[in-house]
Amino acid sequence: MKILVASDSFKGTLTSLEVGQIIESELRDDHNIDIVPVSDGGEGFLGSMRLVFPGDERTVRCPDPLGKEISCSYIISDGGIALIESAAACGLGLLADRDRNPMRAGTYGLGVLIRDALHQGVRTIYIGLGGSMTNDGGAGLMRALGVKLLDDEGKEILQEGGRVLKSIAGLDLSGLDMRAKEARIIVIGDVDNPLLGERGATRVYGPQKGANAVMVEDLEAGMVRYAAVVSRKFGVDYSVDPGVGAAGGLGFCLRAFLGARIYRGIEAMIELTGLEERVRGYDLIITGEGKLDRQTGSGKVPLGILRLGERYRVPVICLCGVDESGGAYSFERVFPIVPGHGTMEESLAETGTRFRKLIREELIPWLHSKEDLFTIEEK
Repeated sequence: MKILVASDSFKGTLTSLEVGQIIESELRDDHNIDIVPVSDGGEGFLGSMRLVFPGDERTVRCPDPLGKEISCSYIISDGGIALIESAAACGLGLLADRDRNPMRAGTYGLGVLIRDALHQGVRTIYIGLGGSMTNDGGAGLMRALGVKLLDDEGKEILQEGGRVLKSIAGLDLSGLDMRAKEARIIVIGDVDNPLLGERGATRVYGPQKGANAVMVEDLEAGMVRYAAVVSRKFGVDYSVDPGVGAAGGLGFCLRAFLGARIYRGIEAMIELTGLEERVRGYDLIITGEGKLDRQTGSGKVPLGILRLGERYRVPVICLCGVDESGGAYSFERVFPIVPGHGTMEESLAETGTRFRKLIREELIPWLHSKEDLFTIEEK
């Protein structure tokens, strides 16, 4: 069979490319495999975008979510284009579980990357949002670009993290780096959530970042106040726009302050990589992600690939670490590394070894049984 592998990363263990390479190494003796690494804007974004915009890696020093100086890389491509992955500067993977606290974690480091890109003469910036540790609405990022956050007394707020939001009463934009305002900023996000409410950044994703019930309420109250301040400043309520809740409100900040355009991650990647034009030539598509669940339906890679396959009548199967979808999606078949009610922690243990075992013991026999059904002479 001619098989396309277009999987997301298995967060924290396997990149999108590594997933494809493992599948290709196990299936290549009997099948023709093509790999197209894809991302919804989170982990693996740079690897996917380099297929479209080849360029040179640039490494700079910037603060991590808690202010510790680290090395972060982004890509500068031809034509004054920069590719930046927000998770590189403020991602979950930068902190140990015990250190995860969205009240204190900030996005200043991402602002440093954007500022450096502007210093290099970049005028178009693609920013992938996903896998963030933060819930500060991009307040730290805007501080790095020259915006002053003001409290009730008109004093500048210099702290980082979601805790500052409840203190913001005003904004001073006089120091904003106008190159950022004038640049063409394209945001590729992994969700369609608004900023506030039950589907907002805080209530849906805050607990994943270490927020307990009390923190969630404090963070939401702060985000409501922050959104009101920003709305008064610009005369527009951006908090209701789809996707502005991505990465703890980074989408909101980039949209409101810098006029960024926000695109659903996998839909943008399908367009940029030309997958739509290529997909009709395959007998089968293999996609995947670490956890298949309800959030998959909010714009994650597997759902986007499934819809693409359905559009051109190409069967799609999904490989994942854990399946908590309850059969909500119409994949031809779902293959979880950990069957039944296994946990994400179990799936992360020796992922590469267990992934190969899954392919050999379950996927390959299943493919053999379906080969006559799936193989076609021409699409």
